Amino acid sequence: MDNVIIYQRIESLNDKERELFAFSMAERMMPLYYDLCNNHTDIYDFGHYKELENILSRGFNYVSTGAKIDPLIIQQIIDNCVFRLTPDMEEIATTISDLAQKPSLCVAYGFDYMINKDINSINYCSDMPFQCFYICYEVEENYNSIIAKEIEMQKTLLEKICSSERLETIRAFNKNNHIVNFINR
Repeated sequence: MDNVIIYQRIESLNDKERELFAFSMAERMMPLYYDLCNNHTDIYDFGHYKELENILSRGFNYVSTGAKIDPLIIQQIIDNCVFRLTPDMEEIATTISDLAQKPSLCVAYGFDYMINKDINSINYCSDMPFQCFYICYEVEENYNSIIAKEIEMQKTLLEKICSSERLETIRAFNKNNHIVNFINR
């Protein structure tokens, strides 16, 4: 299955499902951001990880409630993700390379979709986690097959996205696909 098919499946999702998909992809990469904040730089620390985790939780909450959010608030969240929580490559170039940028950028793309409805934001999110897993965790999986399953999961779990059951399902998905979770070490 190639990216064209993935993008076609993303097109079949409604707006709410697309937003959920972006935040689900970001959730997949949080172990990488955790690793960055705890092991690879003096500039990023656990406070940055907690902040991004809180922003991600807000994203899931906004999707589940369907609340109308002031676009200025969303723009502030995006700016925070991009300009404060996304590592500068010069700071970490010798450690994790540009992969450390992807978790916070994926969160930003999810929020960007909320106000701009540009499907390219969601398509970008579909590419990020599996590049990370392959390079950082040496997980050899059929990434497109996994992403296709995740797209289908949005439809079946839409009503449960902020429940503990949703989070348990995500964690089970990660575990079943051999994705390292540094948080539970």
